[in-house]
Amino acid sequence: MSIKIESLRLKNFKAFKDITIRDIPRMCVVVGANGAGKSTLFDVFGFLRDSLTDNVQVALSKRGGFKEVRTRDADGGIEIELKSWYFGDLAAVETGLEIDGLTVLQTKAKYRNPDNIPHPSKELKKVTENRYQKVSGSRVIGKHLALDNKRSRSFRNFINGVRGIIAF
Repeated sequence: MSIKIESLRLKNFKAFKDITIRDIPRMCVVVGANGAGKSTLFDVFGFLRDSLTDNVQVALSKRGGFKEVRTRDADGGIEIELKSWYFGDLAAVETGLEIDGLTVLQTKAKYRNPDNIPHPSKELKKVTENRYQKVSGSRVIGKHLALDNKRSRSFRNFINGVRGIIAF
């Protein structure tokens, strides 16, 4: 099963000092001139894979170390932020956005397998009556996500990978 990524934010990752890519379709073609950052963009996913498979130190060393991965002349750490998964935990949406009555939706067939919802952020805006906003909404909802949630396979795989990083 594939994961649907709604948006990607990179801060201090190689050439990307601070960018956000929103409304990413399931099929995406990246085109640009040499040196525009196409390979770097795809390396974000290689970096995440290496971090989740091994650990962050391995991922960094494969790319020449922290100084080579972090944007030159940048302050702070490297940040990679992916947005997805909230239909797997509507209780977190309820709590984060302070909206009552959303968890009952998880009994409906449409929401039982959240990984199959084609446009989760649009659907989330609909069920929250436009109270969900991609960046600010994701930040308040994320604090309340149940890490043991079994509804979303992609979320479960992601959490298991992060636990591997933390164990390092």
